[in-house]
Amino acid sequence: MNNDIKLSLTITLPGRAVVSRVTEIQSNPQTKQAKQVINITKDSYDYMTSHEAPWFMKSNRWKMLNKKQKLEAHLKRICEDLGGTSYNYKIFTD
Repeated sequence: MNNDIKLSLTITLPGRAVVSRVTEIQSNPQTKQAKQVINITKDSYDYMTSHEAPWFMKSNRWKMLNKKQKLEAHLKRICEDLGGTSYNYKIFTD
């Protein structure tokens, strides 16, 4: 089992209203975006880019994707499941 960090995924989450007091209601509240960083291990990275098709894609289609497309399919799902609006990632060398 390899628990070394292989990839860092940064997800931009939608803004939330920032209010100075709980009882105060603003007609135009400011919103701030949040970012969530998820570190993905080498084992997880290897699975995401393997020939094994995930449940959300048909096996025939999965086999036609290259390694980058397979990885991005998984990262997109993670982003969507967390309610993110966008994501970016950095792959670390071994």
